[in-house]
Amino acid sequence: MPAQSLERLTRRVERERSARKQAEALLEDKSRELYNANQSLQGAVDALEASASHMAAILDHTYAGIIVADEDGTISVINRAARAMFEIGEPEAGNSNVLDLIHADSRSGCATATAIEMDADEPNQTGVRHEAIGLRQSGETFPFEFAITQLNQSANRHRIWILQDLTQSRAAEEERAALEETLRQAQKLESLGSMAAGVAHEINTPVQYIGDNIRYLRDAFSDCIDLIGHYRALCETAADHQNSAKIIEQIKLAEDEADIDMLIEDLPDALAQADEGVGRVSKIVQAFKEFSHPGGRDAALIDVNRALNATIEVSRSEWKYVADLETHYLAEAPGIIGDAGEFNQVILNLIVNAAHAIEDHSPPAGGKISFTCREDGDNICIELSDNGCGMPADVQARIFDPFFTTKEVGKGSGQGLAISYQIITNNLNGSIEVASTPGEGTIFTLLIPKAK
Repeated sequence: MPAQSLERLTRRVERERSARKQAEALLEDKSRELYNANQSLQGAVDALEASASHMAAILDHTYAGIIVADEDGTISVINRAARAMFEIGEPEAGNSNVLDLIHADSRSGCATATAIEMDADEPNQTGVRHEAIGLRQSGETFPFEFAITQLNQSANRHRIWILQDLTQSRAAEEERAALEETLRQAQKLESLGSMAAGVAHEINTPVQYIGDNIRYLRDAFSDCIDLIGHYRALCETAADHQNSAKIIEQIKLAEDEADIDMLIEDLPDALAQADEGVGRVSKIVQAFKEFSHPGGRDAALIDVNRALNATIEVSRSEWKYVADLETHYLAEAPGIIGDAGEFNQVILNLIVNAAHAIEDHSPPAGGKISFTCREDGDNICIELSDNGCGMPADVQARIFDPFFTTKEVGKGSGQGLAISYQIITNNLNGSIEVASTPGEGTIFTLLIPKAK
């Protein structure tokens, strides 16, 4: 081979060797980069898996039920609380639709609520809370509360359902309502018990003069029967003039013994008093019966004037010795809707408080309690005013707090006005306000919606 060709071949081999070395070096660099990238990617995957596991653990330790579903309602994530709530396993839940977990009666409402939440201006904010009936795996139904928000962090929109089982809270509400009812009845019984002696005295007074008049009428009637016998004898012997004079003399003696003039004058009064006493007893008993009636859960129409009169009558022994009580009623007062027993209890509490305030103050001109009723738009307004000791501002601010009382131990439990506030505001949908000036008196104002 010529020297020139050998030289060219040698240079070509050197170039190829150099190119191969460069390629190997480049391949080694790329392999190293690929290895490093793979390691970084694996680290990211591990971190993502750890984050997902951490998030799943957080969701499973959250008391609220959480479900993530797509726009069609297909569940992609359901935490432990939600699975326990619906008694469903994770595999079954993965193939379920959210609406499959809801009772048929509530599905349309849930679908409507979902559509509203999806159209909200702030889709990533928790929406309004709604209530529905859920279906457990066993077929048992239960009430639950939910709020929906949407997640727009990918091409597909997802809905996040936040759920709360209301079974225990509803049971607690029912128990609380039962306890409140028991407390109201206990407070009413306490009031009735404290007034029992006074009511007995109120009944005893008319019964006593009824008895006195009945005994008087019995004796007078006996005399009248004897006198009537003489009159009959006179009628039988009227034709015999010789015996008439003797019979007439006997009649005069009988009239003197019976004191017929006094009987003629007193008998109508005695009968009127007896009738008045019977009416008084009947009125007291009827008022006591109306006041002590336990009432019912269902609201009914309340005759305000009648209810006020009944309570005033029952509480007479509380105020009659310390104050004069006057009423200014509407001629045709509109009715209100509620429990008459609860309304009576409110009025009784206000009357008793007014009587005690007057008793503590002893106004020089005498105690005065006044009821005024008037219409105020869609409400009936009832004002009870007294000229008792009044209350300073700090007491007025706490007057409706449970167990707050300014009375001495054993004279008040501090529950009367607290219960009255609860009855007026919650049960009768009204309001109760107090205005008072120390040393001058107090005015309680009730505003209660009129029956429609």
